[in-house]
Amino acid sequence: MQPRSFSRARSGFPACRRAVLLAGGQGLRAWNPGLRESKLSLPLLGETVLEHQCRWLAEQGIRSLAVALCDDASEPLRHQREPTRVEGVELFWCREKLRQGTAGCLRSLRSFLRDEPFLILHQSVVPGELDLAPLLVDGFGDDELLRVLVEEGPGDHFHGVILEDGGAVRSFSREHPSDAQRWARCLEIYYAHPKLLDQLPEDGYWDLKEQLIPGLRENGFGVSCVRAASGLPLLDGPEDHLSALRWLLYSLPSGRGEKKILPGVWVRGEVEIAPSAHVVGPVLLEDGVVIQEGAHIIGPAYLAAGVSVGKSAIVRESALWKRSAVGEQASVYYSILAEEQRAMAGEELFATVRCEQDNRFGDGIALTGVPVGAKALTAGVRRGLAHRAAKRLLDIVGSAAGLTLTLPLFLAVAIAIRLDSPGPVFFTERRVGRCGRIFRMLKFRTMAIGASRHQERLRQRNHVDGPMFKMRTDPRVTRVGAFLRRNSIDELPQLLNVLIGHMSLVGPRPLKMEEMQYAPQWRDIRLSVRPGLTGLWQLQGRNSEMFGDWVRYDCEYVLSQDSVLKDLRIILETIWKLATRRLDGS
Repeated sequence: MQPRSFSRARSGFPACRRAVLLAGGQGLRAWNPGLRESKLSLPLLGETVLEHQCRWLAEQGIRSLAVALCDDASEPLRHQREPTRVEGVELFWCREKLRQGTAGCLRSLRSFLRDEPFLILHQSVVPGELDLAPLLVDGFGDDELLRVLVEEGPGDHFHGVILEDGGAVRSFSREHPSDAQRWARCLEIYYAHPKLLDQLPEDGYWDLKEQLIPGLRENGFGVSCVRAASGLPLLDGPEDHLSALRWLLYSLPSGRGEKKILPGVWVRGEVEIAPSAHVVGPVLLEDGVVIQEGAHIIGPAYLAAGVSVGKSAIVRESALWKRSAVGEQASVYYSILAEEQRAMAGEELFATVRCEQDNRFGDGIALTGVPVGAKALTAGVRRGLAHRAAKRLLDIVGSAAGLTLTLPLFLAVAIAIRLDSPGPVFFTERRVGRCGRIFRMLKFRTMAIGASRHQERLRQRNHVDGPMFKMRTDPRVTRVGAFLRRNSIDELPQLLNVLIGHMSLVGPRPLKMEEMQYAPQWRDIRLSVRPGLTGLWQLQGRNSEMFGDWVRYDCEYVLSQDSVLKDLRIILETIWKLATRRLDGS
């Protein structure tokens, strides 16, 4: 495609009045399955993230906001009807049946955007008092379709932007670039020319950073960066919520009805503090907070409406959501209590999120990026350990039994492969396991020797979207290999990987790192568990050509796995489907 030229003049373009909020991810479920809402519902000093974003957008001149959601994503606002107007900004809820990616979701918003320049921001953004004037300055450069707001400096490995010598965006990296490269931290806020939409494919999964921006550069279009001195937090994990609250607390008062009662201590409404209690700021107390005798509140801390803190309890650098409670002599350090959750009398919570207790993490999950210290082994953590132990026992027993029963089949397949084509019986490939550990995955060889060298040549015949490579009729597959693939026999040697501990019987399929370059949240979720020999995608989405289906089934399994019985059901259903497929002759 030949690059198009756009004049620097913006005649006919109104001021930026429209924005798109990317909210189609797993939201708080990626932190803990007990949290079902979107990150938009997180409390930020008496308002939600969505309210905070809308108030800030209104100050920047934005009047209309399209919230891009996916049907399988978390709910945007719990216990509330979807509003049509928040903080003076009119909302349009755009729901998709299938994940289209952070850029793909823009396809359905053409009528909303109306051929005007528009703003894009992620649901993880906590903008605070950030000024967008440098980003929205009048006039796009020649062939410039997108601007990226960055923070100059070392950045972090989640949001690295590698820059050209002239300051333009070269690429994005989720690893630490070398010292020789110029790089910055992406603030997940973008300013787009309306012609950007013309560069999107008609269908399929399409990511903004991993696919659209490299495609723009290949086609000769410019992607520039605008520097901002921000320090703003991005809500990637629970510890970032504490960072955001801490950041906002230090900027009080915010003009939202705070009343200062002590140095660094602010209240909204009526609170009850015992004379013998100690409150050390910065701390914000919402209406109805009760702090009993001898309790210590050490900031930065946020206590939402209706929170109660018992006698001689300690709350340090934590966030307590609405109607949560801390029992007598309990200690809560660097932690989050979700709505209506409790720290029991005498209990100690350290670097923990406590939410609904009927999930695989039990009472809480450990946080990263906070001070390290001993944490009590709660009943919830013990339940989590018990689940992992039971799952590992099922893997050992199941893989050992499977290898024993299929040994004659192994011998027959080995002979057939050697007679059919020259080369080894087994094929090994480096795949990524739990927590990013690399291992050698074992399969029966189904392709001719040197097949990998021809993949790029065949990529134009790829019939699936996203990072997957799949052909209905792959010329590299041998005759025996086609039979093995059709009946999933080529995967049987992975029982050895399961027995060793590289894999599990049930889980997301093991992939190469380059196959997980899109949808980073999906990658991080699937790498939190061992990859599996079978799983929900194999049962329900294997024949799907949509990358969004793959993301949905992987996340559904990982974020809801709480029972070995569920794994056993998936194993039995897999065996049944393989048997019936063979009987049907398919």
